[in-house]
Amino acid sequence: MSQDNNNNNSNNTNNASKDGNGAAAAAALASSVDPLDLLKAELKEDEYEVIIRAMEKISIVASALGAERTRNELLPYLMEAGDEDNDEAQAVVARQLGSFVPLVGGPAHAHVLLPLLEFQAGLEETVVRQAAVTSLNTVIAQMPAKDVKERVMPVVRRLAGNDFFCARVSVCGVLATVYGLVDSALQDELREVFAGVCADSTPMVRKAAYEAVGALALNMHNDHIEAHLLPLVKRISQDDMDSVRFFTVRAVLQIAKKLPPKDHTTVLVPLLEGLHDDESWRVRQELTKNIVELCEVMGRDVAATKLMPLYGKLLKDVEPQVRIQAAKLVTKVSNQVGAASIEHVAPGIEELAQDPHEKVRITLSLEIVALCKPFGKDASVKILVPLIDSMLKDEQYEVRNNIVARMDELAELLGSDAAANLLLPSILDSATDAKWRVRMEVVKQCALVGKLVGLALFEKKMLPIVVSGLSDHVFAIRDASAKAVRQISDAFGTEFCADKLLPPAMDVFDKSTNYLHRMTALLVINEVAEVMAPDVIQKVMLPIALRACGDEVVNVRFGGAKSLNKLIPRLGADVIASDIKPALEKLQGDPDPDVQYYSATALRACESSSSSSASSGAAAASSSSSGGGAVASQ
Repeated sequence: MSQDNNNNNSNNTNNASKDGNGAAAAAALASSVDPLDLLKAELKEDEYEVIIRAMEKISIVASALGAERTRNELLPYLMEAGDEDNDEAQAVVARQLGSFVPLVGGPAHAHVLLPLLEFQAGLEETVVRQAAVTSLNTVIAQMPAKDVKERVMPVVRRLAGNDFFCARVSVCGVLATVYGLVDSALQDELREVFAGVCADSTPMVRKAAYEAVGALALNMHNDHIEAHLLPLVKRISQDDMDSVRFFTVRAVLQIAKKLPPKDHTTVLVPLLEGLHDDESWRVRQELTKNIVELCEVMGRDVAATKLMPLYGKLLKDVEPQVRIQAAKLVTKVSNQVGAASIEHVAPGIEELAQDPHEKVRITLSLEIVALCKPFGKDASVKILVPLIDSMLKDEQYEVRNNIVARMDELAELLGSDAAANLLLPSILDSATDAKWRVRMEVVKQCALVGKLVGLALFEKKMLPIVVSGLSDHVFAIRDASAKAVRQISDAFGTEFCADKLLPPAMDVFDKSTNYLHRMTALLVINEVAEVMAPDVIQKVMLPIALRACGDEVVNVRFGGAKSLNKLIPRLGADVIASDIKPALEKLQGDPDPDVQYYSATALRACESSSSSSASSGAAAASSSSSGGGAVASQ
């Protein structure tokens, strides 16, 4: 027996030794495989997916090769492989080259990345070019000034002078970065290059140049901006193609960040004023999209006196898409200038509230309540509340719904008196709206608005809305009403809730023949169980939950078990033992598995409650006994 054990141990030792040698051999084999050879093998595959996955790993390959081999072997190979017709693979490579500077040995060697990126920047595929330009900017920003002058500038010249328009498109994307890194003499040359691409015969090149105006302005001295860029922007704003005029707004926005405020009114605003009535609605929409940022950059005074008149006209634009965009920004624009916006905004939103296009009215309904804050209380009551009141009667239910959903915010902004006098009639009308979503929003707002208008008015006007919602034919409204009961309890106290809401809520169980409505009473119980007094629970809520456990409908029975589970922690051990446990034990014999599950869960809660009560009693007895002993010893 001992000999067998020795033989087994010897065999195990030999096997372990073999495994160890195998692992070592595998590691040696892995280390013997050259990463570049492996990459080349994968790139020879016919399947594009394999090639793309291989290209995605070139950063890992570069790390394994080291900086010198990456410069001398990997990059030349990628340049050679770039002739292959696989644009997606080229884009994958171009995106990674921006992070290659550390992998080629740092900024001093970053120039070795330029030939491949220059090649990719001249390709026809837009995705590849854009990725190459992005990586070029990243690499150039890390290069020493000497290399920018001696190595990057020739790349710029070749791209700008290339016969193929795609290369000239790409050079527009790198000019701003290079301009900020070279001396004044080379900046003069770059401005000439920029003037050349702006006058290019190919529309795509001109558009790329115009798109680069803003970025170039951020690196350019103000004198050169006024001498070179502003005349160009003026030409852009007057171009025959709307896709070119489109770039005027962004250019003005970027230039405004550099020029002093005095030039905003005299130089830049006139360029914008020519766009508000541009024949292309897309140009007007672009102006609208950027109006908030223009107000921020140009300052409150220019915004109030010059930009707000423009914005007022955009609110009344003939194109619905422009009006929608203007309505979407009305609060943000008004916040920029405060009450000074009223003069120009008010006439526009009065028309938008009656706009024939429902999407315009829907957009305004999302903003008009928040507009009360910059308008101020007096102007809001005079101008906005009548519009809100009319929109609450809009034929499009989304408009009504959006207003109702913000009633609490409106009441808070205007104050309780204004809310009571001006809004309650509209709220009451909306409570009977034909669209259930509107009615649901009214129910959701009841408790919040009620806190602002006061208990007396709430009980008289809004409490019936919640009570009615408990019997609504739409479940979402019944559910919202049950949640509102809890919110009202938190707002006005449990006694008010017990007196005014629980009786009608529990009556729903008796009055309805529809089991879905009977379950509404259980929803209310589940919502308020943890806050109601034990005597209220025992007298009002427990009888309903127990009756539900004997209901003919399965859903009501397991709903009753779930409600009992909520009530158990709030009731005494005697009630649990005499009333609740027998009902739950009976449900254990129910044929429905869900009823069995929820009743078993509730029974475990009973046992847990009994254990807690017993522990509390024992602790109390122990404490009393300890106290008695102390007295006796004294």
